Amino acid sequence: MRQPGQPDCLQIVNGPEDGAEFSLVRSPAIIGQDPLCTILISLDSMAAPRQAQLSVVADGYRIRRIGRGKVYANGQEVGIFRSRIIQDGGYIQVGQTMFVLECASDGLARRSRGLVSESDIIWTVRRISRTVASFVRMTLGWIPWAIAHVLSNWWILLGIAVVLYLIWPPFNRFVYLLYFNTIRRLIDLF
Repeated sequence: MRQPGQPDCLQIVNGPEDGAEFSLVRSPAIIGQDPLCTILISLDSMAAPRQAQLSVVADGYRIRRIGRGKVYANGQEVGIFRSRIIQDGGYIQVGQTMFVLECASDGLARRSRGLVSESDIIWTVRRISRTVASFVRMTLGWIPWAIAHVLSNWWILLGIAVVLYLIWPPFNRFVYLLYFNTIRRLIDLF
């Protein structure tokens, strides 16, 4: 237990950076090798760039794996869709690094009592919906480009028309009628 007035922290108790402390002053905190991570474990070769996410819940923290590699909370494996909650004195292992959670009596975890935390089901639905939205946005972003590209290159349109003419009989009738109607109109003009 940390002294009042100090922030909650994760302290490395076993690993390449033994003894290092990381203050938990906002949530969520990302653990990994990426320099942009809140909890940077740069000397652990077994850690992924962004391997775990730590979010505050009432009287503790929810740990969730967000990258490749294994993550353990108090000896139990943590997954992408199966999180674990740790409290003061709990252990987290990411790669070869073992952390212990130390909470202060007035730290972030204690101040979070009464807040509604996100369940694993809600988190999974949000993650899937973000992935689907990203895919749709990416797919729809190509459509205007493809249309503009095809329309600006007449030879692509000609190639598509030839292929349709060869493999799709209704298109053959369409071309036949279009061709002869155009010739009739030209004849009628003269």
